[in-house]
Amino acid sequence: MQRISSSHIPSEISMLVKWLQEKRKVNIRINTLKTNEDEVLNELRRNKIKYKKFQPIKNCYIIEDTKEKVIEKLSIYEDGKIYFQNISSQVPVTFLWAKENETILDVTAAPGSKTSQIAAYMDNTWKLVANEIDQIRFERLSYNINHLWCKNVELINSDARRLWNLYKEESFDRILADLPCSAEGRIFLKNHKSFWYWSEKNILKHAKLQKQILSSIIPLLKSWWEIVYSTCTIAPEENEGIVTWLQENFNLKIVPIEMEYKYIKKWIIGFWDINYHPNCKHTLRCLPSEETEGFYIAKLRKK
Repeated sequence: MQRISSSHIPSEISMLVKWLQEKRKVNIRINTLKTNEDEVLNELRRNKIKYKKFQPIKNCYIIEDTKEKVIEKLSIYEDGKIYFQNISSQVPVTFLWAKENETILDVTAAPGSKTSQIAAYMDNTWKLVANEIDQIRFERLSYNINHLWCKNVELINSDARRLWNLYKEESFDRILADLPCSAEGRIFLKNHKSFWYWSEKNILKHAKLQKQILSSIIPLLKSWWEIVYSTCTIAPEENEGIVTWLQENFNLKIVPIEMEYKYIKKWIIGFWDINYHPNCKHTLRCLPSEETEGFYIAKLRKK
């Protein structure tokens, strides 16, 4: 609570306390590699499942008052025409802005949510490299990529800190760095499994890992091209702290991003005795809510 009170205003604190104790609504993404919105929405209506479109993101829907296990029985789920993907997971790809003939790297890709979203946006054209270090998670990534009909993906089972051994400098036009984090944005206080690992030591451990990965992959990005950095945590050390470190140690310029959503909040200027780079005001921070997990996103261009 002391950490939260140090970085949030009273109204945000009460909201955080509330939504860390509440189950979130189911979010889905329509997989346009296999279907279209009309087919999916007709199927939901036939089964009397209420939904609403999340306007800022293509093919993103919030399911009202229906559990995942009910959705899993539908043919559109079994056939890979829809995919469970929280809004917080879908947002980073919307700011990647991949275009024709570009080469994209998804740094830590399992289970394949964002990789398959990128593939759908690219309509299975151009080149997409998806990396995952953990063997079990890599197998899950491979399964999802095949199940969702992602045809343009090269799968790599490697330590992200060693990708420079596999690719030359400036090999990629765009990089998605949705990196391992302390996952504070996913905490559900009524489920001990969602936060048993939490500690300030774990936050600092992940911040260190994030810096190691970013140091390795930034040379792989072409000059004047872009990297999207994101986490599913609300810990400033892994968000504004990392972006400040990037500004101070690499020739990167923050690209301003915006999204109209009621739970988007202003950047954290400082945390305890640390002041963050003023350009962090151009990044996105979202509080956990009934609709989404907490998340943070920054977009940077290599000079």
